[in-house]
Amino acid sequence: MCLSGNFYVNNEQPQICLLIIITFVLNLMLALNYPAAKAITPEVVIKIYLQKFNAISNTFFNLANMAAPLVGGALLAIKNIDFSEFLLINALSYIVALCMNFLIPYKKVQDEKNNAKESIVTSTLIGFKYVKNHSNLLMYMLAMGIFNFCYAGFLLAAPYIAHHFFQGNSTNYSFFNSFRCWRIVGRRVVYFSKT
Repeated sequence: MCLSGNFYVNNEQPQICLLIIITFVLNLMLALNYPAAKAITPEVVIKIYLQKFNAISNTFFNLANMAAPLVGGALLAIKNIDFSEFLLINALSYIVALCMNFLIPYKKVQDEKNNAKESIVTSTLIGFKYVKNHSNLLMYMLAMGIFNFCYAGFLLAAPYIAHHFFQGNSTNYSFFNSFRCWRIVGRRVVYFSKT
């Protein structure tokens, strides 16, 4: 999407519709790929290293969320790079990530006791029963749902806030978006308070 958007975007006045479509597609791909990557982790990582891998991968994911707006703002602040070139750089980063994914060794392990196929409905009902029987998990899911609902609203309003309060300066907007570093600090505090 970034690659095709690179050819169609007008650098003088970027089309709002095109930017919305690019953002929507990128967020949709993240929503589909992130759970899939988490689901495949136990089949790629040895069980004794799974907890450590999850902690490290979550930390890097949050660091990337924090650094991406800073890097994006810095690239847009460079006078020689226009918006279409910025989209091209973004597209190339996805191509590099795709090539790196091909390097991951993957061998599907067949579980002998779970060979019987379940329907989606049956699997969903089993999941609901599991959540119902674990009240702490239910509370966690509700809390994260409320947080994500509020967070999505904040992200929606962020460009308006940046334009009004930071005069549309991309560097200031990137620093404003880097509040994600506090999420990392919060996770570390929770982690160390448990140990």
